[in-house]
Amino acid sequence: PVLVVDFGAQYAQLIARRVREAGVYSEIVHHNITAEEVMAKKPLAIILSGGPSSVYEEGSPQLDAGILELGAPVLGICYGFQTLANALGGRVDKTGKREYGATELTVRAGGEILDGQPASQICWMSHGDQVMEAPAGFEVLASTETTPVAAFADSARKIYGVQWHPEVKHSQFGQNVLENFLHKAAGIAQDGDADRCLAVDHTGAIVDGDQIMAILALSLKANGELARNTLVATVMSNLGLKLAMREHNIEMIETKVGDRYVLEELREHGYTLGGEQSGHVILSKHATTGDGVLTGLRLMAEVAKTKTTLRDLASVMKVYPQVLINVRGVDRTKTDDAEVQAAVKEAEADLKDTGRVLLRPSGTEPVVRVMVEAADEGTAQSWADRIARVVERRLAV
Repeated sequence: PVLVVDFGAQYAQLIARRVREAGVYSEIVHHNITAEEVMAKKPLAIILSGGPSSVYEEGSPQLDAGILELGAPVLGICYGFQTLANALGGRVDKTGKREYGATELTVRAGGEILDGQPASQICWMSHGDQVMEAPAGFEVLASTETTPVAAFADSARKIYGVQWHPEVKHSQFGQNVLENFLHKAAGIAQDGDADRCLAVDHTGAIVDGDQIMAILALSLKANGELARNTLVATVMSNLGLKLAMREHNIEMIETKVGDRYVLEELREHGYTLGGEQSGHVILSKHATTGDGVLTGLRLMAEVAKTKTTLRDLASVMKVYPQVLINVRGVDRTKTDDAEVQAAVKEAEADLKDTGRVLLRPSGTEPVVRVMVEAADEGTAQSWADRIARVVERRLAV
């Protein structure tokens, strides 16, 4: 989950709701939670709420410093922002200059959390203390006339903060701040209806559905949960996935493209894991369709359990260059043409175990899709071009 640490804010429930509206599961926890208790929950990210206290007041809510050493992305809001600044060596002053209500904000640098936002905007403030200096190593992202440090970021440690309240509608780009934190900083991305999940590792590289399935297949096998040691994928999955599964004694069954064909195979034989390169992953013990939140949680749980990086986990499979050419204006019913098949066989003989060729007629259009995988992109492109020319010449309508 994403943990919302409640420092007595009237808006803690609203923060949790906004996180869920962004397609990510959230839980609210009390500010006295320990680092060990946070670790046990295996959070994808942590959000520190606002609150009515001053960080300098005796008995004011404090954060277990160990939480900031767990490696989970952290976003501080209002009091949570000031708590971060104070805990990490910044300077928070009680200047007597309160900010309350609609306030003009100047964005000086985007970073992950303010990426794509206008330089001038209205946000909703409610505070008496100000962060006057950011902690060492932090970049100042925004300021107001009263508050010199209204937002900051340490991208290397994935710790961020904003003085205003992004969870309220009065902040013009508030929801965008939360979504940028969740998806760009914490690294979990979903499509519109959240049935798919792709991830981004710490270098910015995309981890696609094939790589996610490889990671989860090995995890489920190690736990005795991968039924019949079998993974169900489609014919469009990367060759690297099949070779990685073979190396780890996992059978990979390939269906036609479409999650419904994957689900049919899972149901018919009782398999527990299947999906598509696009990130539509089905964990059949928990769901009968792809669930981006569920997949993301399982993926991050594996990162936490193994204490390694997502990049290292994804390296279990080599991603082979894949070239796809859509040949239009052809008779899609005649891919068994002798010359077309001869071109395919010639490519397969050349590629051997280091590549493959797939001809896939469209189900609705006069299109034949030529897909070639090879050990290098030049070879894949060369064979795809050659086969596509034969298809175009022989099957033209």
